[in-house]
Amino acid sequence: MENRTEDFIGMVKLTESVWIEKQSIFGSVVAVKEAFTRLTALKEAILELSENQSKTIGGQTINKKNLRKQINELAAQIGQITAAYALSAKNEVLRKAVNFPLSHYQLSRDEEVIELCRNVAKEAKIVEANLADYGITPAMIEQLTIFIDTYAANTQLNEKDVKQRKVYSKNLKLKVKELKDHIVNSLDKVMMIFQYSHPADYQLYLEARNSMPKRHAKNSKGEVTEEEAAILSGMVSDKADEMPIAGAIVKLAGTDYQTETDSDGEYLFDSLPAGIYTIEVSVLDYQTAQLKDQKVVAGDETIADFEMQKA
Repeated sequence: MENRTEDFIGMVKLTESVWIEKQSIFGSVVAVKEAFTRLTALKEAILELSENQSKTIGGQTINKKNLRKQINELAAQIGQITAAYALSAKNEVLRKAVNFPLSHYQLSRDEEVIELCRNVAKEAKIVEANLADYGITPAMIEQLTIFIDTYAANTQLNEKDVKQRKVYSKNLKLKVKELKDHIVNSLDKVMMIFQYSHPADYQLYLEARNSMPKRHAKNSKGEVTEEEAAILSGMVSDKADEMPIAGAIVKLAGTDYQTETDSDGEYLFDSLPAGIYTIEVSVLDYQTAQLKDQKVVAGDETIADFEMQKA
């Protein structure tokens, strides 16, 4: 669960504690009792989704990330050095087949990096006798092959977990939004019945409701302003196989606001000034996606997901 969601749930729990303490008063109004019952049910649903989401992140996933890092670095090293040999040998076909920077491996999706690395290992194996003078040994090429085979097997095992995690993550955000809407549009309003009849008790409720730390917006230079922040988040995935896309560039057109998706394909702007933005998403080998006129509101979170199509 992300920090802002933890803060929100903390506020909900504090609001619940006021309900428990003052239930003899607040419970006298049926609509208030029903609103608190729904609040508790939605909170429990959020906690369950968060727990299920966490279960999909085990040691195997962490090991996979470490292995991917090793593959990226070793393949880039072998490939670049093989490209240097190919240049001296005037073998342009070989040079083009292996000449990729580290960033290319880092931004490639699992199946793409597996195919790319297999090809680098294959091409390097063919000329391994010539690579000795460049410091590349047969053992290094063999190690890359072992890494690739292990990673490919691990990827197949984890694909189901990744897709399930995507579902949990999306449902979690939707459930949080549902609870926020319920509090603002229902609970806060029915609680106003106690504003004058029980002002001290109503004040306790308001203090609990306002206990969540407020984020302040930052301007495009990163300077904190007095304005309460708007939050914009979402997930970027492949339209064909629904797998999350890491390393996608998400920017707000006409501004300096820009971020990248994480390993789960998620992005976050957590300190935006309220307003209307055009969101642009770009990533290697995909068509650029754009969403115009996306409104974000101070103190609220807006969700905008993107399904990317291959170029």
